[in-house]
Parts: sequence; C-alpha cells; structure tokens
Amino acid sequence: MFDLADPFVLGLLLVAIAPGAPFIPQLVAMAGEDSKEAVHLTVALTLVATVTVPLIVATLLTLFGVDIRFSPW
Repeated sequence: MFDLADPFVLGLLLVAIAPGAPFIPQLVAMAGEDSKEAVHLTVALTLVATVTVPLIVATLLTLFGVDIRFSPW
C-alpha cells in the first residue's frame, strides 16, 4: 500500500501487534484505580506475548511476502 522497505514493514508490524505497555500500572494508579489488577493484566499480556507475537509476525510476513532473514549468532 505504501511501498515501504521490508525493515520498515517489520517494524510497523511489531509496533502494531505488541501488547500493552509497562507504564499502564502507573497510569492506573494516577487515575486512582486498583493498580494491583493492572499489574496482573500487564504480566499476563507479557507472558502471552512471548508466544503469540513471534507466531503472528511470522504469519503476517509470510502472507505479505516480506523476506527478512537474520542470524542471531
């Protein structure tokens, strides 16, 4: 659609599917609500994201035909 380079497409995908933010409990506390529940939800999102984000990224990159290869070593 925007004819972006593959690294930019990958970056946008990661930003779009990454769940939550670590500053949410502080915002909830500033609003005067129960920050304990916000912490629980943030931890749950983080745990679920360790499995879902790589799967979603791999699936979307395959569907969009983006060829990104890297070696972590």
